[in-house]
Amino acid sequence: MNQFRLSCPSWVIPGTYGENLAFLEDKAAIQNVELLFFLYDESVQRELEADLESITKYRGRFTYTAHLPDKLSQNHQELIERLLPLAEHFIVHPTNPEHPHKVDELAKLLQTWRMQYGNIFLAENTKPRWLEALEARIPDIPVCMDTGHLEHTEAILAFWLDRQSRIREIHLHSTDRKAAQLDGRLPDHRPLRGDEAWLRPLMHEAMGQNPQILINLELFSWAEVAQSLEIVDTENLCHCTWQLPSI
Repeated sequence: MNQFRLSCPSWVIPGTYGENLAFLEDKAAIQNVELLFFLYDESVQRELEADLESITKYRGRFTYTAHLPDKLSQNHQELIERLLPLAEHFIVHPTNPEHPHKVDELAKLLQTWRMQYGNIFLAENTKPRWLEALEARIPDIPVCMDTGHLEHTEAILAFWLDRQSRIREIHLHSTDRKAAQLDGRLPDHRPLRGDEAWLRPLMHEAMGQNPQILINLELFSWAEVAQSLEIVDTENLCHCTWQLPSI
């Protein structure tokens, strides 16, 4: 049985938050659900309003985290306050370092929220240098490590070694550029295959560093989540004895 906490997004089947939670209820391996708010317009507000009772009802079955909108603003404080009783932390995307004033604005906003709500905002690595620009303003900010955005073994393992004390969540997924050419999807957010050179060393290190680290299989179909769960179970990743290679 896996010792780390496993999570998946609130969209693994077509449907509302409540419908996805009902679908996931009997999937025993999933302990946490990442509530997705990549945007927060009127339609999403209405959906959250309609499903908030269901989300609250399933709090005994799942813990929750939340992914905040991609372009974060002061207007999203209302969303944070609605989710505070439910979500243990919030994932944030950094902004483009080519616009330093935007990075400054985001850093100021996050520092204000950290003072109000605590150290519960995790910055995710997205595009090259975007996270680094935010870290230059907030050196102690907790981190959500996304393996698919890093893609290559050397980058993944180096990222872990540089930030392991601040990493509180891992978005665990693979990349497949050949499949992307065929289906038109992004190369990342692909299910685990089991042949990733970084997978076993990373999971061994993560378990040694923090057994309670959240491992989020951030895939947007249940078939792909299930495939990745099978890899996790087959590989028995929480008991592997590999060490990080020299990089």
